Amino acid sequence: KTRGSRSSMRPPGRSRSASRVHDVPCPDCTWRPNPGELWPSEGAVACQWIEDNLIFGEGDFYGKPFRLRADQKLFLWNWYTYCGGCGRWRYTQGLKGAATGDGKSEFIAAIACLEFAGPSRIAVASPNIVIAAASFEQANILFGKAATMLGARDCPGCPAPLCGLFTFYDTEITFKDGRP
Repeated sequence: KTRGSRSSMRPPGRSRSASRVHDVPCPDCTWRPNPGELWPSEGAVACQWIEDNLIFGEGDFYGKPFRLRADQKLFLWNWYTYCGGCGRWRYTQGLKGAATGDGKSEFIAAIACLEFAGPSRIAVASPNIVIAAASFEQANILFGKAATMLGARDCPGCPAPLCGLFTFYDTEITFKDGRP
């Protein structure tokens, strides 16, 4: 199903406490979940695709299948919530903070890969995923992690399940089959 852009449901001046966030209706169609229910989510699809298709890019886990921790799964379930009435994405902005060494860069790279090459319920037909950071070096590190997860090391026996499907450039990844 096609959805519009992700939409933040947080009105100005309101806190993000769980009780208030669930009370806020969709700005497009005024839908809201019934009392005691949650917004629908593509979180399960996101988690499954990441774990089925991506590998860890460097360090002790290089080449091993990407396995999400519980906090990362929760983030994805929240991030991919959408309106049950019109299908609009609930959020346009997200913030993932954690201590140094927590794996934030790999996790964000996995989300970028998902939104670039994932299932049509999440990825758009012509994706343009921009990677930005406080410096070019930091953005380059994140880009490199995403490229490795997708199989940038095009070599025999590449451990990435998606290896061979993309062409890699210094600052861009494209589909080998010519898709935009």
